Amino acid sequence: MFLHWYGKRMFLMAPAQALVARQMKSLEAFPPARGSSLSLGAFFDQIKFAQPGQINEGSVHNEIMHITDLYPTIARIAGAKTPADRIVDGIDQLDLLTGQTKHSARDGFPVYNGDQLQAYKWRNWKVHFLTQEKMQSAIERPGLPKVYNLLTDPKEEFNSLHFGGLDGEDNYWVLPAVAKLVTDHKRNLAKEPPIKLGTPDPYTPPRVKSQ
Repeated sequence: MFLHWYGKRMFLMAPAQALVARQMKSLEAFPPARGSSLSLGAFFDQIKFAQPGQINEGSVHNEIMHITDLYPTIARIAGAKTPADRIVDGIDQLDLLTGQTKHSARDGFPVYNGDQLQAYKWRNWKVHFLTQEKMQSAIERPGLPKVYNLLTDPKEEFNSLHFGGLDGEDNYWVLPAVAKLVTDHKRNLAKEPPIKLGTPDPYTPPRVKSQ
């Protein structure tokens, strides 16, 4: 998908995974994805943004930006506002894209397969509560969540829960940090459940209906 603003701004999203997978004929041969619907490679795409005179040419960052962040970011570019009567998943990341800040406004996001929470990405860590090697594979629940360090293991091949920390230490400390984020996420879902598939427009959030 390519979105252009002619004049002062141009925004471009390049779906690298789709292009590479098409060239390789199959996701089985796409190294970062490892054939899995949950691994980092299955969710990783480039986002390119150009604004002459505002962004240094060739600048690159590895900060986290989720696809839902495009909605509030593009809305701000267009001079629009996101609805205030409901929880919006995306976060405005324009300051990151324009170089006003060096850090993303988010440090992670939940990873769903359908309506099932199967993993959570936090900073450079990915915690899998459920595992599924390939799209057609059965979903399994490991005795303990699997933890991957995406900086050293972007293909998510080596579970780093029991080892891989500084001085050979384990990485159990990641679990309570991610557990708090998952609890906050589920609390938000309870406060405002996701919109059901097939809900007709115009949609009125439940908390507005009750007022």
